[in-house]
Amino acid sequence: MVYEPQFKIRKDVFWAILFGVSIFCGLMLIGLGLLVHNSQKVSNISNLRDFAIELNLDVIQFYKFNLSNTEKDLNESMLLLEGGVCHHYSNWYVNRSLEAGFFAEEFSFKTRRYIIDNKTYYVGHSIAIISDETGYCVLDGNNKPQCFEFKNNYSESDEELLKEILLEEQR
Repeated sequence: MVYEPQFKIRKDVFWAILFGVSIFCGLMLIGLGLLVHNSQKVSNISNLRDFAIELNLDVIQFYKFNLSNTEKDLNESMLLLEGGVCHHYSNWYVNRSLEAGFFAEEFSFKTRRYIIDNKTYYVGHSIAIISDETGYCVLDGNNKPQCFEFKNNYSESDEELLKEILLEEQR
């Protein structure tokens, strides 16, 4: 008995679909591979300024502004494939920085106000600020990071005084 499929598909259509799916999967794997490779390279950097620059170079490779994803919660692979807005990239910077042992926070602020039908709506912007004991860097989308060094590091006596103040605040 010979098996007869319930439906038939033309061979040229089958091969075209298979080729398209293969190309799509290959591009996804290459993109994710680049991201993983670069994030491993970045995680070995302990200097804050160098780390911020390398993070930014990673983002530049896959940065794609996509306003239609504004309200979506994107995971890393979705951000890589679809793109996002300032919040998504700031969040990516923060997560990478925390994983590498730096302090990091996302900051959002208002930039525009719209009044529509007597209701006020605001549009904002998000940035990431990463820091350590040497200074801090502002990371903003695919813009070059802005880094600042702390001018006065604490002396040993300052460190002791700071510890006393912190302990006093907890009492």
